[in-house]
Amino acid sequence: MDKIRRQIDVLLFDGINVLDVAGPAQAFSAAYIDGDKAYGLRYISIDGRAVRASCGLSLVADASITTTPSQTDSRSVPYDLLIPGGVGIDTALEDPTLKTLIGDWHLHHPGGRLAAVCSGALLLANSGILDGKPATTHWSRQKQITRRFPAVQWDLDRIYIVQDGLCTSAGVTTGIDMALKLIRQDCGSECALRVAQELVVSMHRTGGQRQFAPTLKGQFATQGGLGRLIDAMFETPQASWTLNEMAACAHMTPRSLSRHFKRDTGLSAMKFLEHIRVRHVCDRLLTGMPMARVLKHSGFGDAQRLNRAFQRVLGTSATAYQRQFADPDTCS
Repeated sequence: MDKIRRQIDVLLFDGINVLDVAGPAQAFSAAYIDGDKAYGLRYISIDGRAVRASCGLSLVADASITTTPSQTDSRSVPYDLLIPGGVGIDTALEDPTLKTLIGDWHLHHPGGRLAAVCSGALLLANSGILDGKPATTHWSRQKQITRRFPAVQWDLDRIYIVQDGLCTSAGVTTGIDMALKLIRQDCGSECALRVAQELVVSMHRTGGQRQFAPTLKGQFATQGGLGRLIDAMFETPQASWTLNEMAACAHMTPRSLSRHFKRDTGLSAMKFLEHIRVRHVCDRLLTGMPMARVLKHSGFGDAQRLNRAFQRVLGTSATAYQRQFADPDTCS
């Protein structure tokens, strides 16, 4: 029998985002220590019945949220509660029983953690346990959360926050980032790296929600010459791109290219390139590539230009970034 280190209850409700469930659950289920599963997973709903996700998929619950761990699992391990998000979160917010059960979780599960993916953080906030504490959630909920939960220290430029047994993530796939953070804490960096390799994801993604915005917008600008240029920039960010070379690649005049870039990404072509290069450098630093080799292939030319770009985009230097995220106990 697997000697699990922690048990995780995953809360299910109608209108749930299935990726908020599947992403973290798959990460936790892929974590092994000495051949044993590190985590046990149990899926619970408010009444123990199956739920329907927002995409139409039916999800079967193992038990109701009121079923105590001792009734289903006699192993003496910490119990965590994972709360996904989804369009059904607004209905769940109006359930007084769920509000009380979440608020009292720590009383009945000493040593347990409460973790929320995306808008699942609103259920934590609704129970009052995030008051005075830092938290993040999906950027689209900003107006709602600042109006309804002003006592929470919302920081929507973080893709996840893990502090004092309370864990929140920005949305959907960032639940995987948060899960990897918790796996690093519980099982060590080597285990987390194996999980990341299994899922083919980064051990730690760079930047926050706002810092992702320009390059995400650019990746959707796939029509015509601008799309071809952006693809080429992502493939070879280390190339010696100039505005004239970009314009030639896009089959536009430099003036027309500048206008299209500003319209579609909110940045100039050269600023957009800087964002891509910083992201390119971050990805390689997180693989353990030596700084000298990273610099050689960065496209920045020298360390001074690289660090100035990092300050503008991420608010830190490349070396400080490398030190911070090489430490598995450092929060995002």
